[in-house]
Amino acid sequence: MEYRQFVVPSDAEMLDTLGVSPELVENDPTVRSLRLASASGDDVLISYDVPGRSFRIQVSSGNVMRLDLLRESATHLSVSAEGGAFRVRVMVQSSDLAGELDVLVGSEIVVRDRLLMI
Repeated sequence: MEYRQFVVPSDAEMLDTLGVSPELVENDPTVRSLRLASASGDDVLISYDVPGRSFRIQVSSGNVMRLDLLRESATHLSVSAEGGAFRVRVMVQSSDLAGELDVLVGSEIVVRDRLLMI
């Protein structure tokens, strides 16, 4: 299987676009995380491991976990600001699967996950 690099924006790009900079996760030196909040007060915790090529998103309302998705074989992470909302996209690709995880954080949190066999 061919190795594919996981390409992510720099900390400065994330800070400029999202207003927050990724932080190192304690006891795991290769994992970075950042937290975003929707206008409704829900929290989005995004963590990623560049050498491990993994990406995780957790959405919670107060103390209730609403969504917890983990994807491996990540190849590209992008962030953008669109009309008062933030968008985080992650592309994944392995030898037989390809997909996109699209997270929009604005007045609400919208997650779209597409994973297809290739």
